[in-house]
Amino acid sequence: MRLRGVAVHNLKQIDLDLPHRRILAFCGVSGSGKSSLAIDTLYAEGQRRYIESFSTYTRQFLEQIEKPAAERIEGIPLSIVVSRKHVSRSSRATVGNATQINEHLQLLFARLGQVVCHACGRVVVRDSSESAAQRISSLPEGSRLMIGFTSRRGPERDRAGWISDLIMLGYQRCLLERSTRRLDDLDADALEARSSLAVVLDRLTVSPSGIVRLRDSLENALEAGGGNCLVWSERPWGEQGRPNEAVPLDGRAWHVRPFSQYFRCDACDLDYPSPEPRLFSFNSPLGACPRCEGSGSILDSEVPCERCHGARLNREARSVRIGNSPDSKNICDLWEMKVSAALVWLRGLPMADWQRHVGKR
Repeated sequence: MRLRGVAVHNLKQIDLDLPHRRILAFCGVSGSGKSSLAIDTLYAEGQRRYIESFSTYTRQFLEQIEKPAAERIEGIPLSIVVSRKHVSRSSRATVGNATQINEHLQLLFARLGQVVCHACGRVVVRDSSESAAQRISSLPEGSRLMIGFTSRRGPERDRAGWISDLIMLGYQRCLLERSTRRLDDLDADALEARSSLAVVLDRLTVSPSGIVRLRDSLENALEAGGGNCLVWSERPWGEQGRPNEAVPLDGRAWHVRPFSQYFRCDACDLDYPSPEPRLFSFNSPLGACPRCEGSGSILDSEVPCERCHGARLNREARSVRIGNSPDSKNICDLWEMKVSAALVWLRGLPMADWQRHVGKR
């Protein structure tokens, strides 16, 4: 490419020869004419000549580009030209977003992440009828159980209708005033100050032959309780770090344990949302820090957000971690790492077979 007498903007009659099929870089201080030469001369002349190859009818619909100020420009080839791009200076414009790495990380944490309670540091898991049955089956054989759920009276339903509805659904017993009561013998006045009632769905004992009944009863109790159920055992549960509440019923001590299909830390009485990709996006209301709305800073003089400390995500999203303690990390920890360091950490993650199978994809 031969350029003679180029006088575009601040270029002063420049003569220059540029080879084809080479990577060229224009260097210089600000105002030296780099953009004028690369964009306003070479790119503009290439585009102008390309448009001139169209018919007159077609050219009327295209932007007309003026011919660059120059004595002569020769050897401009047909080429694919990348023009200038205005890069966003927003705090939301990160390398992870621009390269879509964040989308992969969000999916990875949603599939493999563990919810760790931010108050006590224990792993929070959700229960199913299967996992709850396995836990209950570890109690000594012959232990007596009651399986139930909490029924709540809606504001528009009276007490008599509440009891009647429970009886129509087939329930027979409830727990009231430290005793087991039959619903058909219950006076509505006894529920005057109550908006909730513990309903007994089944009574059984722990035995290998009763596992199917136990699983079915738990499934029904979880459904009736909106994803939550209660199990009373005459034996202590013996679980470290979990409340082992003993309640007197009919003159005996029963140990109650809640099971939930949701992520809930019973020790701290805290609920956590189910991990899903939107939870790990600071552009989503589900995951963004409520104080800074996902920007990581407060706009007056760019002070880091005091609630998320610049991490952009809310506390629930930051509670989901991958890896074994103490080297486990949340997604914000990965955002702060160099790409090379994050790659080393990911390659060294200890994973079970199912985690490796899911995470590999």
